[in-house]
Amino acid sequence: MFLRALLLALWGGFCMLDGKAWHFGFQKPLLAGTGAAIICGDIKQGIMIAAALELMWLGTNNVGLYTPPDIIAGSIIGVSIGVLAKGGIATGIAVAMPSAILVQQLNIVAQTINIGLAHEADAVAEKGDLFSKKIGILHWSGGLIMALTRFVPIFIVTLFGVPVVNKILAFIPKNVLNGLNVSSKLVAAVGFAMLLRMLLKKRSWVFLLIGYVFCAYIKVPTLGIAMLGIAIAYFYDMIISSKQNDKAPSTVTANATPSENSNEEDYDL
Repeated sequence: MFLRALLLALWGGFCMLDGKAWHFGFQKPLLAGTGAAIICGDIKQGIMIAAALELMWLGTNNVGLYTPPDIIAGSIIGVSIGVLAKGGIATGIAVAMPSAILVQQLNIVAQTINIGLAHEADAVAEKGDLFSKKIGILHWSGGLIMALTRFVPIFIVTLFGVPVVNKILAFIPKNVLNGLNVSSKLVAAVGFAMLLRMLLKKRSWVFLLIGYVFCAYIKVPTLGIAMLGIAIAYFYDMIISSKQNDKAPSTVTANATPSENSNEEDYDL
């Protein structure tokens, strides 16, 4: 159990560093949760929980100074507890959300500390010592602090949390658990609503309606609707580009005319 908790914690730190440095996508709930499922030994159930968390947090993004709930720690903890406690998707979601909010607060503290490290690195750079070891130490220290905000909570929860969750599940009535299972299937709507609220504009509603009609009435599979959306987006981009190209010559001519007139006036003088 100790080794498993250690591997999950290391995986969480790696996923965080990937989101800051390499951007392979491991910071997403689906991939982070899949890695946790492999470590826990139940890939099928883990991927199902991770997919539900991916849909729930579909519209979660950093906007300005806002620090969202940490989907990396939430996904890994949710998948691992859901798999190890054999509670399924409902248990995974119930554990993932408070875990993500807890690590959100730790992220704020870590980012505040990293501001001081960044100012210290700027002070070293202002002295002209750009290749100083101190800058490298400060740089990696910031990443280590951010990784620890995932490593420590994941390690503690996955090491000590499974027996606690099992006791709670044994105490909860079956009717409540059935209700949680039903509600867990509705979280996808929450994620899509968050995403649509952020992306949809007045011109975009028609495409949403087209997709809805094809899905609900014509019974086109999701893959077919996605391919249709790609085709529409391609032709839409072609139309916009052609309109911009048509406007470009007239703009160039209008801009060139005054300069030509000025050259002629200079020549006459």
